[in-house]
Amino acid sequence: MNKTFAFIIGLIILSSCALQEAEQRPSAEIVDKIKSAQKIDKSIEFKLTKTKITPKTFRVSLDLSNPEKREINSVRTWLSYNPEDLKIIKIETQDSDFNLAAPGENEYDAEAGLIKIGRSQTNGVRQKSEMKVAEIMLEKTQTGSVILDFYNYHENQDGHINANILFEGRVYNLAAKPDSPGLIIE
Repeated sequence: MNKTFAFIIGLIILSSCALQEAEQRPSAEIVDKIKSAQKIDKSIEFKLTKTKITPKTFRVSLDLSNPEKREINSVRTWLSYNPEDLKIIKIETQDSDFNLAAPGENEYDAEAGLIKIGRSQTNGVRQKSEMKVAEIMLEKTQTGSVILDFYNYHENQDGHINANILFEGRVYNLAAKPDSPGLIIE
């Protein structure tokens, strides 16, 4: 009798756990939408272009190419450089298509040689084919060629190169792997 009772209690507990687990699983429709979002072609590219201001001073524009005009919620781009070769003067974002700075971003670390840019949009997502992220004023402190490069790309959210969409309550990075080096300054 005790074994039968214990067996019945065990079955009740197992069936209760199975019901709870089934209730927590997303529907097949949501799973299909998430799978399709994960397979989206990563065609969004970050571009760096330079304009010479003086023989040693440059303005570097960080832009986003979004040919399919996807709805971009936020961007993050870290750039690396040799602090012995370049001096960052300032990061300008007043003309950015993304009006909100992420905490701890839009600054640079001269010792580590990192420019940290992270921006989002408070009044809707951006659906333009070309978007301005920021401009960086810098000074070349060495002769010869110097490099400004994209730092730490991963296909998912773990890296520091992101062009994010929000889909079914989840964030997805649609940034393509950037060219390396990002920019050569001569």
